[in-house]
Amino acid sequence: MGIATRILALRRPDFFFSINTPNKIKFYQEWKIISNEINNLDDYWEIVLKKIHRSPWWQLTSPKNESPENIEIWRGRAALLDSIYCPGGEI
Repeated sequence: MGIATRILALRRPDFFFSINTPNKIKFYQEWKIISNEINNLDDYWEIVLKKIHRSPWWQLTSPKNESPENIEIWRGRAALLDSIYCPGGEI
C-alpha cells in the first residue's frame, strides 16, 4: 500500500493521501480507521479517501487567507496531511 499510495500522492497531491508506516498510526487514530480494514487500493479508496474528502475541512472551497502561498498549499492539502501525520517530518 505504501508505494502505491505514494505514487498516487506524488502524481496528484491535491487528491491522494500517501499511507506509509510513519504516518498511518497517528492518521488511523485521529480519523478513526481500523488498520486491518485497509488491505488493498479498493479499501484505500472506500475508507481513507472518501473519509478525507467528506470531511468539513476538505469541503471548504478555498483557504481563509487566499494569498498565493496559501492557495498553493491548499491545492496540495492531501499531501499536507502526510506532513502533519509523519512524526518528526519523516517520509
